[in-house]
Amino acid sequence: MSANPHESWAVRRYKGVTKILGQVQEKVSQVGWAVGATTVLIIYPLAISILDHRFLKKNGVI
Repeated sequence: MSANPHESWAVRRYKGVTKILGQVQEKVSQVGWAVGATTVLIIYPLAISILDHRFLKKNGVI
């Protein structure tokens, strides 16, 4: 086996870092989806109600 120890350490290090980054990315994407969905569920109805209110007020309905 002619693999030099420094290279194998670097390869192990790289694999470890990429594994950790993969796990972090997976968690972030899960959290991102949750935050995105929650934001949409909260802000979307709010935005619609505000826009509707302004629209109705502008047209003299309210």
